Amino acid sequence: MSPLGIVLGMGLSQSRGPSAALAQCLLQGLAAGTFLYVTFLEILPHELSAARGRLPQVLALLLGFSAMVTLRFLG
Repeated sequence: MSPLGIVLGMGLSQSRGPSAALAQCLLQGLAAGTFLYVTFLEILPHELSAARGRLPQVLALLLGFSAMVTLRFLG
């Protein structure tokens, strides 16, 4: 599926018009939603279920999210 996504993305990036912009927005939203779903519903519950070492994990999580937000607003 990755090569198909690459070809689709390359095709959409070359095309112009309102329908191409709508398709790009929809595909970017789908990609972002997939990342959020995997992060919050599959990875984080598994990582934070351990009884030991929870505080360093939460602090690293907050530090990572803070770094990404900072990069987003600076760039």
